[in-house]
Amino acid sequence: MNAPSSNDAKPKVWHELRDRLVENRFGRETYGVLDGIIGGYMRDHGLMYAGAMAFFMLLSLIPLVVLFASLAGYLVSFLAEGDSQHNTQAFVGELVSYVRELIPYLSESFEKDLSRMVSVRGQLGVVSGMALLVAASQVFRAIEFAFARIFHGPGSRRATSKPRHAVLSKLVFGAFIFAVVGIFVASKWVLGDLLVLAQSHWPFLIRLGLNPETLTNIGSAGLFSGFLTVVGYTIILKIFALEHIHSRFCMVGGLMFWAGVQIVHRGFDIYLSDFAEMGALYGGLSALMTVVIWMFLMATTFLVSAQAVRVMHKRAVRNIYDFEESRAAS
Repeated sequence: MNAPSSNDAKPKVWHELRDRLVENRFGRETYGVLDGIIGGYMRDHGLMYAGAMAFFMLLSLIPLVVLFASLAGYLVSFLAEGDSQHNTQAFVGELVSYVRELIPYLSESFEKDLSRMVSVRGQLGVVSGMALLVAASQVFRAIEFAFARIFHGPGSRRATSKPRHAVLSKLVFGAFIFAVVGIFVASKWVLGDLLVLAQSHWPFLIRLGLNPETLTNIGSAGLFSGFLTVVGYTIILKIFALEHIHSRFCMVGGLMFWAGVQIVHRGFDIYLSDFAEMGALYGGLSALMTVVIWMFLMATTFLVSAQAVRVMHKRAVRNIYDFEESRAAS
């Protein structure tokens, strides 16, 4: 009878240490959360999916902003009198400020170049217009594939872990964009004209300091963009995840994503200023590589937050962690 090799003994020793650690409740909860989030990220090939998302974010960024600003400008012009081109250009500036909250390493000329592209969007042909729509949707397709890997359990909507058909995915993307544009335009109306109208009927709102100027200052402090990030993350999870996730877990995941982006931003700034020489490493491509690396870090934060949502949802619904599930299956 052959003696067990050292390679076979290592997993056995590790499993014994793990079993001792999880004997008490604190050890079980701590190990279950860390293994579910970090281990789940590695087991689900998080690095590969984060790299794919970073590439598609770079590909989809400008088409998404152009599409979003154009739809918002047309919607405002349809609901109220005004020039759609003027409204679209106004939305471009506002959207760029929100984009900079998530991607702060964009060049100074980004808004000017984007405004020029929006102004000539009418010259696009049918083929170019379709290419714009396809490019804008690709980042959500990448998210859909990542979520199909992460959220596939007994509560899944489908029997397989494959994402939706490509055509259905594009239809869902169109509905998602129209819904987000509607929410965005409605929020601007609520925080603008509707608030002024409410102040004329309820003067106590003025005494409370609720006015467009105050809300604009709050938005410039990053709170409004944080709110939009949490809401957007929740909507993405509800639409693109294969499992039915409770909204409270989606919102917690959105908060984790927003907080994680702030922390990673501070750390990446320190890395760029004190340790890295991007110009020496990448030469003329240093600005582009800075944006690409940041998008990869942001995609990693996005997927780690999704793993946290999955762990919380599984713990609340089935009272089980990943290691317990794998131990029962073995």
